[in-house]
Amino acid sequence: MLHQTDQALEHQKESAPPLPYPMARPTRARAEKVLGAPGFPTSLAAAILGDPPADPIARLSPRETDCLEWTAQGKTTWEIAQILCLSDSTVNYYIRNAMTKLAVHTKAHAVSKAAVLGMFG
Repeated sequence: MLHQTDQALEHQKESAPPLPYPMARPTRARAEKVLGAPGFPTSLAAAILGDPPADPIARLSPRETDCLEWTAQGKTTWEIAQILCLSDSTVNYYIRNAMTKLAVHTKAHAVSKAAVLGMFG
């Protein structure tokens, strides 16, 4: 039975019509259409297409980087404030500034983006 199925598949492969398009790499125009879709990271699309990034990498201040590094370690705002001898609101200020510079909406996203960009020492 299995042998018959294999033979049927072989016959289908031989009699199948050719594909209407070549199985090749997509053209740049097609790639730009797919990679430029809403929600697709433009920096990633630029890297895939070999273009230089349109927006420069954000520069974080040393305090913003410190606050994000401690956040990555799992520290709360209060704990970071105690470690860096700052107030809670100042720590939140630095984290919000870093989030704005990195163009993200959450602390977790800010930490992961900063890590990917190599901003941690």
